[in-house]
Amino acid sequence: MYKDYNIQRVDTILERIFDDLDSFNDLFEELEGLAIEYGLTLLQLQKIINEIVNTNSILKINHKSKLISILYCNELIDFDTILKIICCFKIPTYYNKKLKIKYLHQNLQIKLSNFLVINFANIKLDERYLQILSLIFDTLHIGYLRYNMGLFLIYLLNLTFEMDPYYNKNYFFNYKKLNMVLEFYEFNPKTSLHLLLYFADYLKNVPKSDLFHMLYLKYTMILENVKIPNNTFGKLQSKHVYILTTMREGRIESEFLKNIQIYISIVNNLNGMSLKINDKSGRKRKFIEDDDIIGNFQIPQIYSEERFQNELYLSLKRPNDAFKSLLILSNLNIDDINVIDVIEEFPIDVKYSNISLYYFTLLHILIIQRNIESLVYNLKHILKLSEDSKLLTVTKDIAWIFKGIGVFQTFNAEESQSWDIIEDIFESKMMVEFAGSDVMKYNILNIPYLIQFMKPQYDKYEQFLTSIVKHTMENNNKAMINGLVYVVNKWKNSYYDFNKLVQLIFKFFKSENCKILNELMKIYSMMKDIPYESIEIETLIPKSDFVLYTYSTKSLNNLDKLMKHIVYCKSYYTKYGNQHLEDPRMKIFKKMNNSYIIDLCNLFWKDSLPETTQLLLPFEFWSNLKEDEKFNILNNSYTRETPPPSELEIEQRKLYVLEKLKEQSYTGIFDFLVGSIRSVQSAMESM
Repeated sequence: MYKDYNIQRVDTILERIFDDLDSFNDLFEELEGLAIEYGLTLLQLQKIINEIVNTNSILKINHKSKLISILYCNELIDFDTILKIICCFKIPTYYNKKLKIKYLHQNLQIKLSNFLVINFANIKLDERYLQILSLIFDTLHIGYLRYNMGLFLIYLLNLTFEMDPYYNKNYFFNYKKLNMVLEFYEFNPKTSLHLLLYFADYLKNVPKSDLFHMLYLKYTMILENVKIPNNTFGKLQSKHVYILTTMREGRIESEFLKNIQIYISIVNNLNGMSLKINDKSGRKRKFIEDDDIIGNFQIPQIYSEERFQNELYLSLKRPNDAFKSLLILSNLNIDDINVIDVIEEFPIDVKYSNISLYYFTLLHILIIQRNIESLVYNLKHILKLSEDSKLLTVTKDIAWIFKGIGVFQTFNAEESQSWDIIEDIFESKMMVEFAGSDVMKYNILNIPYLIQFMKPQYDKYEQFLTSIVKHTMENNNKAMINGLVYVVNKWKNSYYDFNKLVQLIFKFFKSENCKILNELMKIYSMMKDIPYESIEIETLIPKSDFVLYTYSTKSLNNLDKLMKHIVYCKSYYTKYGNQHLEDPRMKIFKKMNNSYIIDLCNLFWKDSLPETTQLLLPFEFWSNLKEDEKFNILNNSYTRETPPPSELEIEQRKLYVLEKLKEQSYTGIFDFLVGSIRSVQSAMESM
């Protein structure tokens, strides 16, 4: 039932968002939350793409760009949808201008090409793709699409057997295409390296005529001096796959799981091939450049776990070399390290989507066992810190150090290593000097990520926490508030520290903090896990300006979360308040709670009918209600001349709205309104 209403809500928003530019931002905020949490149906995805590629649409480039960012489909994407995207890839030419042919803006084409790559595991395989391989190759002539469309083409070429076991790839690889790839590379090596490597691998493994042999020699000569970077052929987008997986709610298609397995296999094999395709395949891969401390360190090749450990031990035998491992770790993407906690039916271990990530885990273990002291020593050395130094001068070129520390901690978060320099910063014993903004300073120090390793000791870190909370609210720093919310959740079992941190965060809340409202709401949802007697009243009761501002945003999701917390506050007083009736704070709490009940009910519905609507709920809710003559007030059809409704009509309307709230799973709003009717009546009678 709720799924059907969710689909209807998205459909309703889509009907308005394409025609009402004035309300676009408000509608998009609601649509974004629904798309990320529940996904779009294939039909809804097609509607959005049709509007994006429509060059006569009233939507502007920034509007379309926002829509592309939320294209999360909870179904496998079909061939026709992909073909529509590919067919919109065009560039302005003399012929196009002469005929006044419009084309999609370059930035939108780039974003759509990236959409094809990151959603490859969510595409339904179809043998018709084999018929458009040459069409896809033609898009490579567009320079700004070459990298993404090259990846998309290579992935499809690796799946020709799965789509048609009898397809012969030799029909695709002709002399013209092979020579064209060389021209692409000469023009822009950065966007064409993956094509060069893949086409060279094809030439290496097929019988060669004289023409093909000459081409192969050209490829070989070029590759002799090519430095191949990490992940030339892309990598699994773990966060994106996680969203696509969780939104399916246990109904994951076997084909989707198979696609993920195939995609991981393709990317790993291609990246592995790229290290062996030329004559330098016998050399060890360099991850570190020369440096007076770091030296010329090379990570061992990956043959087996045992051999890796032995070679790594030899590589780290000097004390200074432990510090080099920090630079290796700083090159890793934290998103690839974090374990993705998906439903039990999901069999893929995406934790190690990076082909060598498992071996970096071993690297981390070896550092802890053998060289942690030398690592810390060299850290202080390169930062020019003496034993009694209390000033750290920060520059942009040392950001990798703190990123490496963050990755190091992530590998063993439960028993994280204590870093003196980080602790000194957290305890405000170390002053940080930086010639730039606070945002840049905190990013260099990797504070939004490192604060998650804080132990629950509020008094110890109070001064530092106060400074970053002020900074967060003044700058609406989403990365920092996410880190703080993580700390709040981590400190739930330390009640004193939990209460103090929550109070600190909301102490500095301002009406300008709308951009981080969603993150702040998560804190109140955590309180249901805390025993009643362990929550302080100042922590429990939201500030009045926070409540009113949440309402003014007209976001149903945030309203629902707020109402759940208000209902929880009421149950708190019912179960725990009687034990502390004489406590002044409890009296204040009771007064505030009653005030919220009356004020919020007045916001939601009143005894007298306003000129527009009786219920002050967002339009997104009203738009989901069916038209009914009996309740035509829902469509704002009443005017000053309209006779006022009877008391019975008002009560019927309240029941109707309550029913719709419950059906659409807005349980927080529903429980609040139902539970507060009697409370409001009692309060009014006592006045």
